[in-house]
Amino acid sequence: MKSYFASVFLLAGITISSFKAQERQSFEGTIVYRIEAQSKTPNISTENLQKLYGKQMALSIQGNKYRMSYSGLDLREVFYLGSTNKQYALRNDVDTLFITNCTEEKRHLVSSTITAQTAVVLGHKCSVLTNNLGATQNQYWFDSSIYIDPSNFKNHKFGYFNVYYEKAKSPYLKYVYNGANFSLTYTAISVQEKKLSTSVFQLPKPPQKGF
Repeated sequence: MKSYFASVFLLAGITISSFKAQERQSFEGTIVYRIEAQSKTPNISTENLQKLYGKQMALSIQGNKYRMSYSGLDLREVFYLGSTNKQYALRNDVDTLFITNCTEEKRHLVSSTITAQTAVVLGHKCSVLTNNLGATQNQYWFDSSIYIDPSNFKNHKFGYFNVYYEKAKSPYLKYVYNGANFSLTYTAISVQEKKLSTSVFQLPKPPQKGF
């Protein structure tokens, strides 16, 4: 009889834990990052590269959608819609919305590793996930207490975002792109969790073109 009640209580505990996991809300809101660019080639100076990207980027996330808004002279907006699994990029002074299909990534993922608690960003103790693509590396610092439902981006294979979200289950608070010709560092300067209007993710009207 004791073992019966113990089993019942154990089952109840598992059930309650499962409900709590299901009830966990995926982050919705906006994270603003400071951008630091570094050129590695004489073809463009660090100063001009910085001007192209700007000094800040605001990332807005709602469900399986995101929008990245840049303050620089070149790239202006990048949208991702889970309903189409595509990215849409808008550049300054270009009347075209460039489309990237996110169903595949042609570059090979050499390795994907997580190192626990390597930095503190905005008071958050962060682990770092490193995706090694050979010629380039993407590093993401994240605090697992800020939750993102990985199923929202499970089809976002371009850039191996699906791998990042599946492992981290969290938005990144710092991101470093390290390539052959330049590097970019995005560091969060504010995190605001809030309900966003669906209009934030409404695509601009310029003609669309495959990228």
